[in-house]
Order: sequence, then C-alpha cells, then structure tokens
Amino acid sequence: MCTVSYIPLAHGYLLTSSRDERIQRETLPPLAYCHSRKKIIYPKDVRSGGTWIAACGDATVACLLNGAFEKHEKKSTQVISRGMMLLESLEHEAFEEFVENFDFLQVEPFTLLTIKENSFFELKWNGESTFLNKLERCKPKIWSSPTLYSLEQRIEREKWFYQWLTTKSNHPDFDMMGFHNSHHGEDKTFDILMKRPDGMQTVSITQIRNSLFTPSMIHVDLKAKNSYGPFFYTV
Repeated sequence: MCTVSYIPLAHGYLLTSSRDERIQRETLPPLAYCHSRKKIIYPKDVRSGGTWIAACGDATVACLLNGAFEKHEKKSTQVISRGMMLLESLEHEAFEEFVENFDFLQVEPFTLLTIKENSFFELKWNGESTFLNKLERCKPKIWSSPTLYSLEQRIEREKWFYQWLTTKSNHPDFDMMGFHNSHHGEDKTFDILMKRPDGMQTVSITQIRNSLFTPSMIHVDLKAKNSYGPFFYTV
C-alpha cells in the first residue's frame, strides 16, 4: 500500500504494490470474496477487514496508498477504514458514481488507483477535498506514500524506477517483481525494499497482470517467505 508501480504492456498492464507496514500487523493471503454479488480477490488486513489491492470479476482493479500529497495527522472523525472504502468502491458500476456519493470526511487521506477497461483513475483525498485525475494508460508511473516518504525521498525513488526501466528494457515486463524486491540505495529506511528500526518494513508484494491471457494476481509474503497464486479474477 505504500509503493505502487504501473507498467503498460503491449496488450494490457502490470500493477505491482509493496505493502510497507508494521511487521506485527497480520494479513491474510489473497482469497475470493463476494461483495454485492461481485467476486473480488484480495489479500486481507486482519485488523480492519479491508485491503490495499483488489481485483474484481469484471476486470476492475483498485490499489490504495496512505496519504494524498503530504504527511497528515489523523482526525477523530476519520473512523472508516481506507481498505474497506476500497472494497466499497468496487461495488459500484461507475467509479465516478462512487466518488460523487461517498462520504470521505470519515476517511483518512489516501490515494486510490482504479483501472477498468480503457479508464485509469487516480483519486486523492487530502481530508478536505477530492482530486480526481484521469491517467494515461500508455505511460509507466510510480507512487510512494507521503505518510512514509518525504518529497525528496519520493523523487529519489522515482529516479530509481526510471533507471530500472532503462536497464531492464530487454527483460520481460521489466522484471518489476525484481524492482520491488531489491535494494536500490544505501539507506534502507526509504529504499524500495525498505526496513526501519521501529518495525516498519516491506512485508509483502502483490502484482496484478492484465493481458490478452486471463488476468491474474500473485502475492509474495516476505515475512513468511511464501508465494501465492496466480489467482484468476475474471468471470
């Protein structure tokens, strides 16, 4: 939920999410759940019941990062889990309808990415206003959570991302799982594969592949050193 990369493919895309979280926080590997008669596959956060990345049976994909533009302080009124909000967004047929009708005042700031058919939306909520952008499907991009990484660190991580794309241009899919699962700098506290003395670290990597073949999800639990999938999520 804290580092996300997007890579366009010849016929689809690759979305990869690193979960940077307290090592004590428990999560479950991906399973298929039913929400409003929709099949949704996602890894589950045990404490909140929500998720940071999910794929729906209609080929809609959603991915969440904490924070919008800068680090924030949680308000007492922000009581709805961002991970549960993500799942609710997938229950709507149109993403714009969800944005128009949901009460974001009860949710901490976030960045939510949603991909469906030819649309690619980035929704940011800073605690006061929503900012909805339509992104280009043909351009690679990386996001780093502002709750964990300063602007300078996010810029440095972006440099690593584009350097990786250049050096791995002949590798299938640019080896994005390798990008998320390796070190790029000398300071591990803001590396892509990050680790901090307070127990915050990259605990898992989840990757969604949408292509001409059946769209799928794979999940790597770095704590347990287990891999799960692929899970096929279209009806």
